Amino acid sequence: MLATTTDSDPFKRRTAIEAIGKLPQDAKLTQVVLSALSDSSGYVARTAMEISGRWKLAEAHERIASRLKDADPLTRAACLRALTSIGIEGDVEPVLNMFRRDPNRDVRAAAGWCLRALAGQDTWSDVFDAFHIDSMPRHRRFACELAVRFDGRSKLAEIDSLTRDADGHVRGAAEGALSSLSDS
Repeated sequence: MLATTTDSDPFKRRTAIEAIGKLPQDAKLTQVVLSALSDSSGYVARTAMEISGRWKLAEAHERIASRLKDADPLTRAACLRALTSIGIEGDVEPVLNMFRRDPNRDVRAAAGWCLRALAGQDTWSDVFDAFHIDSMPRHRRFACELAVRFDGRSKLAEIDSLTRDADGHVRGAAEGALSSLSDS
């Protein structure tokens, strides 16, 4: 199987990397997956990104983050999914830019999940500001979650406006956030 990771056929390489991802992680397999992140085939690199996220390979972070501006939206989305597991708070700014500006809807959705996972004490407010006005109800719910997680009493007016949202799940999340923040 390891020999197949260097085969000339990218589909064979991708299949080999995918099979490696199902094995117990060890140092040798980790190095194979890390090498595959730089593969010339997007299929192979994206599979390696998925495994890196699943295995929580912190050492893959820089290689994955460097491909956030890849021309292929499938690769950008795979980067974001991996960073959801291995990203750092410093990734929030570029991911937030993707959330706001990427032309691909699937990439923007993946950026939303990633931001939800990566927001920290220093960045949650910027993420909240983007989420609470987003057209996707899931992101408005995420805004409420972030406010509760980071004691967002400074965002009470924005949360209150979400209690009148068209989406019932958003209204429920906003009401729960208000209740939680007023109890603390």
